[in-house]
Amino acid sequence: MKQYFVDRVEEGRFVVCEAEDGSRVVFEKSAVVGEVQEGDCLVETDGVLTVDGKATRRRRERLITLQRKLFGK
Repeated sequence: MKQYFVDRVEEGRFVVCEAEDGSRVVFEKSAVVGEVQEGDCLVETDGVLTVDGKATRRRRERLITLQRKLFGK
């Protein structure tokens, strides 16, 4: 199982991701099961890409906490 983090969606067709090792990977948006947006965590299992809602929420919460610490809000 591989995990990717969606950096952006380009031209409505391509999903630009960061892999766990820091490398950049581009997928066709049609290759992802479900709706995908910036900041989502994707999981590849047996060649199928899906949005991991639970991991996405955890990651967003962690980033919000970090922003609050950095900016004092």
